[in-house]
Amino acid sequence: MRGQVVNPAEGQEPRCLHLGSSGERCEEPALEDGFCERHGPDAAWQFGVAARRKLLAVLFIIAMLWPLLADLWRAFRHWRR
Repeated sequence: MRGQVVNPAEGQEPRCLHLGSSGERCEEPALEDGFCERHGPDAAWQFGVAARRKLLAVLFIIAMLWPLLADLWRAFRHWRR
């Protein structure tokens, strides 16, 4: 009995094998390796939506502050001379 593979019930797809910090199971469907797209071995290389939004926000802030930063840099260089 131990060597048998248990197939999911009819109409259900296998779920991701990832366990959260409290032991909760991920509800996403599993791929061939047993994990979902988010928790698979290549998930660290995927750039999620939240990370993209944070990066765009940082770039936007830098773009908005660029004139001020350029003036501060010029003043600093002038002060050093």
